[in-house]
Amino acid sequence: MRGIGYDAIDAHVVHHTHCLERVKELAIKYRSAGSLTENILIQCFDTIIEDIAKADLMFGEFLDEKGLREGSDYLGQAHTIR
Repeated sequence: MRGIGYDAIDAHVVHHTHCLERVKELAIKYRSAGSLTENILIQCFDTIIEDIAKADLMFGEFLDEKGLREGSDYLGQAHTIR
């Protein structure tokens, strides 16, 4: 991400770190509950959706603006991100 000039990378890393910590907390709740409750499952789903909505979609918009989304070589190889 730094290599292609994504200037929001620091916030992106912080956001992903927060999401991972939240998932770890949910795993601890799951273990202590002894089973996967509906509430824990909903919280996990919400954390993943929040991650996609807040961080990953912004990165996708950046790729679109730079014309790097499809068939680009920004990671050193030709590929398609979808």
